[in-house]
Amino acid sequence: MAAARLRKTLRDSDTMARVGGDEFVAVLPGTFSDAQIKLVTGRLLAALHSPFEIDNHTIYVSASIGISIYPLHAEDEVRLVALADAAMGRAKETGKSRYVVYSARQSGPPEHDISLEAAMFQAVREGEFLLYYQPIVDAPTRQIQGFETLMRWKHPTLGMVPPVRFIPIAETNGLINLLGAWALKAACVQLKQFEEVAKRELYISVNISPRQFRNDKFLDVLDDALAFSSLSGERLVLEITEGTLMIDPVHAETILAKMAERRARIAIDDFGTGYSSLAYLKRFPISVLKIDRAFIKDLPDSQKDGAICNAVLDLAKHLDLSVVAEGVETEEQMRFLDGRGCQYVQGYLTGKPMPAHVAMAALKENLYAELLPSELRAGIL
Repeated sequence: MAAARLRKTLRDSDTMARVGGDEFVAVLPGTFSDAQIKLVTGRLLAALHSPFEIDNHTIYVSASIGISIYPLHAEDEVRLVALADAAMGRAKETGKSRYVVYSARQSGPPEHDISLEAAMFQAVREGEFLLYYQPIVDAPTRQIQGFETLMRWKHPTLGMVPPVRFIPIAETNGLINLLGAWALKAACVQLKQFEEVAKRELYISVNISPRQFRNDKFLDVLDDALAFSSLSGERLVLEITEGTLMIDPVHAETILAKMAERRARIAIDDFGTGYSSLAYLKRFPISVLKIDRAFIKDLPDSQKDGAICNAVLDLAKHLDLSVVAEGVETEEQMRFLDGRGCQYVQGYLTGKPMPAHVAMAALKENLYAELLPSELRAGIL
């Protein structure tokens, strides 16, 4: 209904497209003036001011508009959309229900981020994104139990682009939905290959971004990944941050329940660094807590970090939740966690993120160690 209203405000020569979620792009060819911009944006905003009547409910909607101009701001479509998106973000920050014309002085991502965003669209077309896998191991035996899937971008000239640079951009421009759907399906397929090498069942853990989780097609994406890979849901762990759940707890509860119906396990990533509301541990169908590396790096010397880890482990035990400690890098940290009953660990000590073929080699080595007599296995481990 909103799309139909917006479309009626534009000319036949204009283009209106829904690009994901509640975001639209309008392309208006021709000359422009400040008065024309004000007129068109005023019409678009006014089109949404009248209430919507849905199933006997009255719903009010507003919009924020960002504008970029060709060729004043950019000469290619990717940069134009990126700059308009930056201006829209500025409109939201400065009061919402208004329009902002892009200005490099006022807002928007830095120039290198805009260039990086343009490169990301090319990277998707060229298949430059990769998946790496970090082992999650049983603390007492160090047997690999599963892998966390991590996205990487191998740029032809920049080399490996850190996720901290490209993930936020993908989250903003909506590419994360495409990349996330690909990662979920590819990880489920890869797990089958890992299990063939290990000769036993494993599990795969995949991060779900806030935008993915809010997308109305997410459950379809999940179903598609499970069906395509023939993977049973209980061998898939979906990692979600605390903040993602608390943005809209009612929506989160509904979606998590449907994920649980598919037998997928839910993990709270970076536990303790976000909202840390104990109420959601009771309310939501959560199976796994991942202790953030911030509480691990100073172990065993830090009494406060030790107390926090003990509290999380004790809480998880009474709630029948599994715990994975992230960022384990030393034997001292491993001994501390193992001694306090933390069953699963993940970190550089037991394996860095690695390409799939390296992960399969690690599984073969792990399998060899399992077949040795216990005294020799202890010496190797």
